[in-house]
Amino acid sequence: MSSVNSQTALTKQRSKITISPAHPSDAPVLAELSLLAFKDTPNLIATKPYQAGLSEEELLRIHGPLDTRKIRRKIVSSNRICLKATVQTVNPASGKPQQTIVGLANYENPSKTRLHRRTLWEWILAYIIYPIQTHVFRVELPSGMDDEIDELIEAEYEKTFGKGGLAEGLKPWYLHLLCVHPKWQGIGAGKALLDWGIEKAREEDAPLYLESK
Repeated sequence: MSSVNSQTALTKQRSKITISPAHPSDAPVLAELSLLAFKDTPNLIATKPYQAGLSEEELLRIHGPLDTRKIRRKIVSSNRICLKATVQTVNPASGKPQQTIVGLANYENPSKTRLHRRTLWEWILAYIIYPIQTHVFRVELPSGMDDEIDELIEAEYEKTFGKGGLAEGLKPWYLHLLCVHPKWQGIGAGKALLDWGIEKAREEDAPLYLESK
């Protein structure tokens, strides 16, 4: 009987998933969500060994402030479309309905799409500004493997959409990131976030490009 009730609850949650633009005030919640969603992902642990072995509390305390700033920058960037998936829950303190953020998707705005060669400003951000922020937050972020993977991803993007590429000149719906809080995985939030991008790409007869590490 309990399994039937559990399945019924999941079905109801699926029907209540709402997709909407993220706001800067959502950044702390979205940072926590993304850190926990990728905490045990093997390929990310390989590229970010400084996160391996940390408890959830340690992960959020050490890396949460920096990730909050990163996500906030993406939310306010004109080059990105940050979406949140929410479901209606009940506030345990007040007993009133509330919207709980359960998932995040980060698309590149097709009207702002460009090849991903780093500009001078992006090099300054990567090697001057971000290290200063890292020092302020006292978070030791290793360079090397993760940077190499980012460069490979950028190179593949350029091969596809750059001069002579299979999709030269096209402006894709470019999915940088999709994640769902571990407690809410399995209710269809990730699918709803992906379906949003698929529908937009179909409307514009444009390709949908997925970035994965």
